[in-house]
Amino acid sequence: MRHTAWMWVLIDHKRWALEEPMKYTDGTLAKLGDKILVWEGNEGVVVCSMDTDEYSEEYPKEAFGYLERGIMVLSEKAGLIHYVKPEEGMRLIERKR
Repeated sequence: MRHTAWMWVLIDHKRWALEEPMKYTDGTLAKLGDKILVWEGNEGVVVCSMDTDEYSEEYPKEAFGYLERGIMVLSEKAGLIHYVKPEEGMRLIERKR
């Protein structure tokens, strides 16, 4: 049986929704340090994950925690991108141990 972590997310000042943390298109949970294929011809690294409360030294919680959910990816071709849902074809290449 597969267990999925869900979290409550504030939609506006009065409404909450139950949201699943950011996962790649294959269902793998996105984590800090993941090397990923953002889209064909563009790789990147997850530099912080608001969903798992993981932040790198270069991209600290104090600077990016306000985003509350999703991941920040430093990509080769587009720079820093915030995602709450994966791009079609986004996938894990290598997980940092």
